[in-house]
Amino acid sequence: MQGPSPMFWHWRYSMRLEEYLETVSAQIRYAKIRGSVTTELKNHILDQAEHYESYGVSPEEALERAVRDMGDPVETGAALDRIHRPSMSWGIVIAIAVLSMFSIGVFYMANIQAHDLFPWQRQAFFVLVGFALMLLIYRLDYSILGISGWIPCVTYLLFLIIGYPFYGVSVHGMTRWIQLGFLSFSVSEAMLLYVPLFGAALYSFRGDRYHVLLKAIPLILVPTYFVSRLPDLSTAVILFTCLFCLFIFAIWKDWYQISKKLMIGILSGIVLLSPLILIGYYYFFGADYQSARIRAFFTQSGDAGYIRSLAENIRESSALFGSSEESLQLLVNGPTSDYLTDFIIVSMCSIYGTLITIAVIAGLLLIIMKVFHISVTQKNQLGMILGTGCGLVFFVKTAVGILVNLQLLPHASISMPFLSHGGSNVIVSYLLLGLVLSIYRYKNILPCQRESGRKRLKLKFTWETR
Repeated sequence: MQGPSPMFWHWRYSMRLEEYLETVSAQIRYAKIRGSVTTELKNHILDQAEHYESYGVSPEEALERAVRDMGDPVETGAALDRIHRPSMSWGIVIAIAVLSMFSIGVFYMANIQAHDLFPWQRQAFFVLVGFALMLLIYRLDYSILGISGWIPCVTYLLFLIIGYPFYGVSVHGMTRWIQLGFLSFSVSEAMLLYVPLFGAALYSFRGDRYHVLLKAIPLILVPTYFVSRLPDLSTAVILFTCLFCLFIFAIWKDWYQISKKLMIGILSGIVLLSPLILIGYYYFFGADYQSARIRAFFTQSGDAGYIRSLAENIRESSALFGSSEESLQLLVNGPTSDYLTDFIIVSMCSIYGTLITIAVIAGLLLIIMKVFHISVTQKNQLGMILGTGCGLVFFVKTAVGILVNLQLLPHASISMPFLSHGGSNVIVSYLLLGLVLSIYRYKNILPCQRESGRKRLKLKFTWETR
């Protein structure tokens, strides 16, 4: 059976350029991308027509050939629709859903063993609210942060610093919370949302010379100092590490006209030495409970030493699979509020066994690796820096949590993403993941960075240090 004659194809593709583009555009279901896709296609057709003209073909014939070369406009539009459409990382969503159900199960079992001392329904409520907020953030266009530059970063920082004296409330003798009407949240946890906003500020500084240090360093030190004075030393160290690492990443990507090797070396040294400097400072000049925790790490003394030793006993008495009566008794008779936050891994070992706990932590680490993969493979540089900031928060918090639970770091107030008790921790974790999913959603829709109104961004430059 013969196909359509050559005259049929000639007639089909001899339509005007505008008509061809309209037909292609009609096949693309995502309205926001139609204009940019058809513009790119039009430029490609005109380039091809110019190529034909260079061989002596008349402009009309050259344009007709270029349009014909693009193929059937319906098929071309359908192919572009498959490429340029919102995406969802269902693997992450399913994995987080499973992890969320597991975390609710931990608190449910702890509540049973502790005879209804802990309202597991509260944790379930925050998990469900966080999951819903994650899906909401996924639907939003994250690129608005690139248009606004450093303004969201500074505005959010000022909101927390200025709002803290007026709306701060005391919990267990420490004023680490802000209450706005019926809404209350941990200032320390809320400050972790600052990390991707700082990434947006770094994005807006692209093309700067060494004066980028005068912009970026204060945006690192001010929130770190603020959190350390709450006081919350552990979150201050995590925040400081994430912000400095994100700045190093931006330098490594050649965003600034500075000596890359020199600055990365200096900043990396600061990141590596800062925890030791801070531990030394708080050991000699910090509050009594802070120096006591550091002493307990080395001497096993005091209340902090007791909590750390008890955590080690619970972990060692846990079964490989399933619960252990001995470890459960140690868990419910001890300061269990610490074990549902700081020592959540120890609690999981007691309730579900060591093997399942290892599997859960491995699953969390795989999710974090996926977050980094989504981020660093982005063509959109804004999406890359925002996602990397979210990944750093997840990774550093998880790493510190694991080391504290294994007694390789002093006992610290640390919450594991998606696992530990606390509404603020849960909500912040889901908000950060929602931003990552938004970046993934637009990965084929926003391939290029949007320039700010200052028109000062330099997308490509070469800097050589002699």
